[in-house]
Amino acid sequence: MEDAKYTGKVSSTGVKQRGPSGAPIWSTPSVDVKRGLVYSGTGQGTSLPATNTSDAVLAIDLATGELKWTFQALARDVWHLGCQFDPSKSGPNCPSAEDSVLKDYDFGAGVVIGKRRDGRDILLAGQKSGDLWGIDPDAQGKVLWRQTFGMGTPLGGIHWGLAIDDERVFAPINDPALPVAGYVPQPGMNAVEIETGKVAWSKPVQPDCKNGRQERFPLCGERYGLSAAPLVIDKSVVAGALDGRLYIYDAASGEIVWQYDTLRDFSTLNGIEGKGGSIESQSVSAGAGMLFVGSGYGQFSQAPGNVLLAFRPKGK
Repeated sequence: MEDAKYTGKVSSTGVKQRGPSGAPIWSTPSVDVKRGLVYSGTGQGTSLPATNTSDAVLAIDLATGELKWTFQALARDVWHLGCQFDPSKSGPNCPSAEDSVLKDYDFGAGVVIGKRRDGRDILLAGQKSGDLWGIDPDAQGKVLWRQTFGMGTPLGGIHWGLAIDDERVFAPINDPALPVAGYVPQPGMNAVEIETGKVAWSKPVQPDCKNGRQERFPLCGERYGLSAAPLVIDKSVVAGALDGRLYIYDAASGEIVWQYDTLRDFSTLNGIEGKGGSIESQSVSAGAGMLFVGSGYGQFSQAPGNVLLAFRPKGK
């Protein structure tokens, strides 16, 4: 976006206002060597005026840095954390409902370059609104299809990442239970056909506060969605949940073939007291025939912890 400048407006505390600002990039950009482009998703604006590069997918020339095209999924989204969810509690720097849609619907998941059946590329982008987008990189960001899972919130929808196999894109939905009127959370894992955008399967996740989990994580009935970036291994999809549960889904059917609860104490290799908690961010990875999971993330009233867990297939 253009550099911030004074807008001619003054806040309720008498401070001259400047803008625009924001549209942060908090995902890893994707490099398209064939087209000489780099793709990046952006977040919401944080000060007025609104711009056309917030809540967007940007295509940037890899050699020059020139912006080639923009796909903006939601216009006029100016919001910041200090304003929270209730416009009636706005401070001097908070935009009004007349100036902004007040959604905070970032593209926090990195843009994935996939392939259609005829070999043509497709860009796959996930948004905190709960929207999963299929975009044509050869048509200036034209939308090929769209699927919406849930209603989205600043902490909901598709949060940290997507995963793909040869046929499907896998979209985890976070959707914590929040005190927002009319909001119905729909946390779970969803598989969408890359070619058509049709839903192949959806698997909701349900809260589990039994067997001492409530004592370890008092918000286990509210924070149990899938926020962390998932991982495809062979014919399976690995995903971690805010309540510490780790799932492996069959990629074709959505059946949960394995589950592990990391919300517990662990004996550690280095002798430090180990406690599992929420699985968040980019905390699931694989290598050397093993699966690695970071458990513990205390932000946003989630469950703190401090362990790196390593799993290997049975018998190996």
